[in-house]
Amino acid sequence: MSFNIKCNLRFALLEVRSDVTNEELATIWGVHRNTVTNLTRGKTLPGLELAYKIVDYLNGQADEAGVSKRWTIEEVWQRVKE
Repeated sequence: MSFNIKCNLRFALLEVRSDVTNEELATIWGVHRNTVTNLTRGKTLPGLELAYKIVDYLNGQADEAGVSKRWTIEEVWQRVKE
Protein backbone atom coordinates (compact mmCIF):
# COMPACT_ATOMS: atom_id res chain seq x y z
CA MET A 1 0.00 0.00 0.00
CA SER A 2 1.38 3.41 -0.90
CA PHE A 3 0.42 6.91 0.12
CA ASN A 4 0.48 10.39 -1.32
CA ILE A 5 0.57 13.60 0.67
CA LYS A 6 -2.17 16.18 0.16
CA CYS A 7 -0.90 19.65 1.04
CA ASN A 8 -3.39 22.08 2.57
CA LEU A 9 -0.84 24.79 3.41
CA ARG A 10 -2.07 27.28 0.80
CA PHE A 11 -5.65 27.01 2.10
CA ALA A 12 -4.51 27.25 5.71
CA LEU A 13 -2.58 30.44 4.96
CA LEU A 14 -5.57 31.97 3.19
CA GLU A 15 -7.79 31.15 6.15
CA VAL A 16 -5.61 32.91 8.72
CA ARG A 17 -3.82 35.61 6.71
CA SER A 18 -4.05 36.35 3.01
CA ASP A 19 -1.83 39.44 2.85
CA VAL A 20 1.51 37.79 3.66
CA THR A 21 4.06 37.32 0.88
CA ASN A 22 6.27 34.32 0.29
CA GLU A 23 9.27 36.53 1.06
CA GLU A 24 7.80 37.44 4.46
CA LEU A 25 7.01 33.80 5.22
CA ALA A 26 10.54 32.80 4.23
CA THR A 27 11.96 35.32 6.70
CA ILE A 28 9.61 34.22 9.48
CA TRP A 29 10.33 30.52 8.92
CA GLY A 30 14.06 30.96 8.21
CA VAL A 31 14.02 29.45 4.72
CA HIS A 32 14.48 30.61 1.13
CA ARG A 33 11.51 32.13 -0.72
CA ASN A 34 11.59 29.28 -3.25
CA THR A 35 11.12 26.82 -0.40
CA VAL A 36 7.91 28.60 0.59
CA THR A 37 6.71 28.55 -3.01
CA ASN A 38 7.40 24.83 -3.32
CA LEU A 39 5.71 24.11 0.01
CA THR A 40 2.53 26.03 -0.83
CA ARG A 41 2.32 24.33 -4.23
CA GLY A 42 2.73 20.91 -2.63
CA LYS A 43 5.94 20.21 -4.57
CA THR A 44 8.01 19.49 -1.48
CA LEU A 45 7.53 18.46 2.12
CA PRO A 46 9.09 20.25 5.08
CA GLY A 47 11.34 18.62 7.62
CA LEU A 48 9.81 18.10 11.03
CA GLU A 49 11.33 21.26 12.55
CA LEU A 50 10.01 23.45 9.74
CA ALA A 51 6.61 21.73 9.84
CA TYR A 52 6.27 22.66 13.52
CA LYS A 53 7.34 26.26 12.78
CA ILE A 54 4.68 26.49 10.08
CA VAL A 55 1.93 25.05 12.28
CA ASP A 56 2.94 27.34 15.17
CA TYR A 57 2.78 30.31 12.78
CA LEU A 58 -0.65 29.28 11.47
CA ASN A 59 -2.03 28.90 14.98
CA GLY A 60 -0.56 32.24 16.10
CA GLN A 61 -2.10 34.00 13.11
CA ALA A 62 -5.42 32.27 13.73
CA ASP A 63 -5.39 33.55 17.32
CA GLU A 64 -4.67 37.11 16.13
CA ALA A 65 -7.43 36.91 13.52
CA GLY A 66 -9.94 35.50 15.98
CA VAL A 67 -10.20 32.23 14.05
CA SER A 68 -10.96 29.30 16.34
CA LYS A 69 -9.28 26.74 14.05
CA ARG A 70 -6.21 25.00 15.51
CA TRP A 71 -3.95 23.45 12.87
CA THR A 72 -1.91 20.28 13.29
CA ILE A 73 0.81 18.88 11.07
CA GLU A 74 -1.54 16.08 10.05
CA GLU A 75 -4.19 18.57 8.90
CA VAL A 76 -1.76 20.65 6.85
CA TRP A 77 -0.12 17.62 5.21
CA GLN A 78 -2.64 14.79 4.94
CA ARG A 79 -1.55 11.28 4.06
CA VAL A 80 -3.94 9.73 1.54
CA LYS A 81 -4.01 6.25 0.04
CA GLU A 82 -3.37 5.95 -3.67
